[in-house]
Amino acid sequence: MSNQQTFKNEQELSLLIAGHLNGTLSPDQEKELNNFRQASGANEEWFQAFCDEANIAAQLKAYYSADKASVWDKTRNKVLATTDTPVTKKLNIWWRITSAAAVVIIIAAAGLLFLNNPDRINNQPTDKYANDIAPGKNQASIILANGKTIHLSDQKNGVIIDASALTYNDGSKIQDGIASTEGVQTITTPKGGTYQVRLPDGTNVWLNAASSLTYNASLSKVSTRMVKLTGEAYFEVAKDKKRPFIVQTAKQQVEVLGTHFNVNAYEDESGTNTTLIEGSVKVVSKAESKVLSPGQHLFNDYKELKIAQANIEETMSWKNGYFRFNDERIESVMRKLSRWYDIEVHYEGKISDEEFNGKISMFNNLDKVLTMLEKTKSIHFKVEGRRVTVMK
Repeated sequence: MSNQQTFKNEQELSLLIAGHLNGTLSPDQEKELNNFRQASGANEEWFQAFCDEANIAAQLKAYYSADKASVWDKTRNKVLATTDTPVTKKLNIWWRITSAAAVVIIIAAAGLLFLNNPDRINNQPTDKYANDIAPGKNQASIILANGKTIHLSDQKNGVIIDASALTYNDGSKIQDGIASTEGVQTITTPKGGTYQVRLPDGTNVWLNAASSLTYNASLSKVSTRMVKLTGEAYFEVAKDKKRPFIVQTAKQQVEVLGTHFNVNAYEDESGTNTTLIEGSVKVVSKAESKVLSPGQHLFNDYKELKIAQANIEETMSWKNGYFRFNDERIESVMRKLSRWYDIEVHYEGKISDEEFNGKISMFNNLDKVLTMLEKTKSIHFKVEGRRVTVMK
């Protein structure tokens, strides 16, 4: 963690992240930390690794008394030196706490394989596949009302839509006078792309890979703020009690006044997932509607609407820079990898029905991710160009 001096010295940066984890940062401090995270993939990977270690340390200290806090340091040093791999029914790439002793055993057995800084593990295999594939990055295009396409810079991570100009979220202008006060525009991300967008009404949206958002350039003036989504996006809706905000997908509508929520509406999934983080939303599909409370998740299989307690970490993982698998078959895992790495996935022979659990940094090259998955001994891969074949 010594290559971060371009922003702050390590101690100051660590204090910022600690404040972030404790929820004690001011808005300006959060902005400063976000700027650091967004500056590069390496910065974000470092941030995620720090959070993971802090989380593990906190859980251990909950079981050990203060005078035995040094146990964590000794355990960590031992674990980081191990090269053992788990041989389990499931892919236990994420630890689960049942007791202090269990934590130590699980971490050691897994070898911390899926912490976001896997290079710390001795003898970590790299470049196994001749044609390694880099992770996704900031990529998006805007199709204006007149049909003109604006390709956004991959050196930026967000765009602000305004009636008079398009600007990046660092204040630099794209072009003047091209965002019409009328008409429909669409921002799209390709496979392997993600982007942030601030809509004319002040709503902030994060688009996942292979997604699109269609909106009215006059969104700040219309009586009903409606946008259309394909793929996945996280919304922080600007509050306006007089003008509802509606997210329309192929199979449902989400109606809000001002709130934070995530919608996953990829066509190749078995349904649409809506997760509420803050506020209140109403999901409408056909003749049925349900209202969500914070922390709830709604799955729409296009037959009925099912509400359950949400796994917020899993829902927010893509926005926070990592994959989070939760009892998922390899087909589900590969759909996510396909969108982020822009790969074509094929299957050969009978595929394992094992379920995968874990957390993997999205800033790894594909080679590292596939190598980690193969450590379960239940799945193997063949990579030819951007074609990945899954085999047992």
